[in-house]
Amino acid sequence: MHPAAEDVHVLDGGNLEGGGQILRNSVSYSALLRKPIRIAAIRVHRSPPGLRAQHLKGIELVQELCGAELVGGAVSSEELLFRPGPLAPAGIEVCADTQTAGSITLLIQTILPVLLFQPPAQDDPDAGGVRNATTVVLKGGTNATHAPQVDYFLHVFLPVAGRMFGGDRVSATVRRRGYYPKGGGEVVLEVRPLAPGKTLDGISLTERGEVTRIRGYIYVGGVLPISMAWEMHKKVLQELKAANFTADRFPTLETDLFVCKERNAAGGGSGVVIWAETDTGCILAGSALGDRSKTSKAVAVEACAELIRHLETGGCVDEYLQDQLIILMALAEGPSRVLAGPISLHTQTAIWVAKELTGVEFSVEKVNDTTCWIQCEGIGYTCQSPY
Repeated sequence: MHPAAEDVHVLDGGNLEGGGQILRNSVSYSALLRKPIRIAAIRVHRSPPGLRAQHLKGIELVQELCGAELVGGAVSSEELLFRPGPLAPAGIEVCADTQTAGSITLLIQTILPVLLFQPPAQDDPDAGGVRNATTVVLKGGTNATHAPQVDYFLHVFLPVAGRMFGGDRVSATVRRRGYYPKGGGEVVLEVRPLAPGKTLDGISLTERGEVTRIRGYIYVGGVLPISMAWEMHKKVLQELKAANFTADRFPTLETDLFVCKERNAAGGGSGVVIWAETDTGCILAGSALGDRSKTSKAVAVEACAELIRHLETGGCVDEYLQDQLIILMALAEGPSRVLAGPISLHTQTAIWVAKELTGVEFSVEKVNDTTCWIQCEGIGYTCQSPY
């Protein structure tokens, strides 16, 4: 029996950031909490408004994982209804292809919270073990515009967020790179869910500490020459040196900035992802993608400027990890506390969605002009039995 209309939680898809983040977080919460939702005015302030292909693919993935009824699931739709069923047991394999350069990492953001709480198969003696892993094959853009690059997910998100669920529970293998506009990249995500009754741990990131190492991935793919990557590498070193990140302070810096010619790539692309590691376990990053309007040097300058800007705030997370942690903090057991840079609109949006669907109250307390505390007491969510 369908819930009555008043049991469906209605969200304004045009609120705050008004984009894909509302969709991603809302359907994840809906699936986990078995809470039907209606999202109206989807991307109403964007041009064009409504669902794009990559948003729809993420929603359809969650639909597959929980047997949801989906109404309004079409490209350009400005309203949808999502009625979740019980989560499918772990140990399955699913596949999603955006058929565009739509971001694979944004698909991962949509499904990862759900995958972490899949119940074990009935009578599975290996609940929470290796045999209980779900495999998701994702096709689209690995290094796409307006989204974290897959290297950010691997080297920044997973090491930090993994403290909340155990980093060895999640792995991602890049089979093929895919760039704008062709896409065609492929990533295999494997997630071993938490055992029944287990919760995410709250996270405490309260001291930024000193930078101890800077690493990076500097790449070209397709027909682009490796000389472009080396040109970016040289410029990154120059920009970091100008910011006092010098070879005498970081003797392995030159080799820690890995230069690669991606031969197994769909189409051509280039870019830089660099991240700084601190003695307190924080990781902050900067990145940039190449395109026909930029020189190789400009790409390097852009990535370095973003990293330095994130470091100068004094926060423990960069602006991208800031908002990506919110859904995990809301679901976790007990308190979470993060020292962040200026709160972003994406983070404000993630906090709003969390309160709407979980009731969790976040506090954002300004420390100074460049940092703030983000805190909450999570709901201690545990996986629900489908049987």
